[in-house]
Amino acid sequence: MSLREYLLILLTGTCAASIGWCVVLVSVNPFTAGMFGFFAFYLTLFFTVTGLGSTLGTLIRSRKVEAHDEAGVLRVLVRSLRQGTFLGLIVVAGCIALASKLFSPALFFCAFFVIGAVEFVLLLWEERHVERVLRRG
Repeated sequence: MSLREYLLILLTGTCAASIGWCVVLVSVNPFTAGMFGFFAFYLTLFFTVTGLGSTLGTLIRSRKVEAHDEAGVLRVLVRSLRQGTFLGLIVVAGCIALASKLFSPALFFCAFFVIGAVEFVLLLWEERHVERVLRRG
């Protein structure tokens, strides 16, 4: 799959998630919907933010990589998707904490630090793994 095809699929999914989030936002009453409304709101928000972050990250990073550089394109895709997912987790967790009146700047920075540490470890692991995969195939 080419980078362009990947971006098109990712953008289509992001648009679908955004439309779904808007539908939930407009049509679901949070006081009567119960757990369904809760899960629908946060799940569609998570997919919207993850898709948007992944798409923007891929677009920004792909300018630095040549199209025929398979390893570079793979790194861009993996990093963008992973960091978009982390962004979605932080946004949804922050929204849930705000709604529960548990949000504090210290908690936010702790979560941000933990996710940053996980990302650092994954970047180190990725460097070894991508090279090994490309040598095999």
